[in-house]
Amino acid sequence: MPSVRLLSIVHRWFVPGNAISWVPWQLRLSEKQYQEIIESRTTKTLRTEAAFLSTALFDDTPELPVDHLRLSPAWLGRIQTVFCNAIALCKGAHLQRLKAYDKKILDLATQAPADPSLRTVSTSELVSADRKLWKEISSLHSAGWNLDDALHEMTTVRSDVGNLLQLRARPPPPPLRPPRDPNAPLRGKGKTGKGKTGKGNAPPLKRKTPGTPGASDTAQLDLVKAHGNKTFCIRFNKGTAVIVNCAAALSRGSS
Repeated sequence: MPSVRLLSIVHRWFVPGNAISWVPWQLRLSEKQYQEIIESRTTKTLRTEAAFLSTALFDDTPELPVDHLRLSPAWLGRIQTVFCNAIALCKGAHLQRLKAYDKKILDLATQAPADPSLRTVSTSELVSADRKLWKEISSLHSAGWNLDDALHEMTTVRSDVGNLLQLRARPPPPPLRPPRDPNAPLRGKGKTGKGKTGKGNAPPLKRKTPGTPGASDTAQLDLVKAHGNKTFCIRFNKGTAVIVNCAAALSRGSS
């Protein structure tokens, strides 16, 4: 039995001045599913006053998520049965026309491709195709066709259903990685291929031992200046020279 909400949506199609609109699959619920979702929500405690007011002011329609579900003949058949029963109860179309239309969609959406490089449509692709098909049915109904003739046209005359639900190409598998030589080095050769200029092959830094001068301590431009025939150390004159083998310090100390 379709839910009351689904019956009201379908009944609104045939009110004078209205048109057929696509019904989302989340709303194609049976009365049992509708009540189960309602009961699961009422058991949750409302912790804040804002949450209580939001549930009282806004119509939170129960919805069944379908995007993450795997497409199967049993699941698709249940959704189709609920929806076509809702249309038949509202006297929109004969149940035989609805079942013939649903059977064609079910056969194409759940077919087993003989070629392993092909696949059937996914759930999201099937929902998108259903939206386009019902848009075309709505156009025929607005042009003066009754719903029985529009369904027969889409089922047996036109090729829209077959084109939208045709097999897709399966994505190719990722390429296999070649086996690694156990005797090969773990590091690569770098961007240049030389093996020494890459980031992964940078030489390890050496720890500075106490008593050995560094690169900044032995720079000639920073420490030693020449004036005439004499050479003097700037750091020694400032009293900051700690280098033992400073030439200016040795010459002054010996003089």
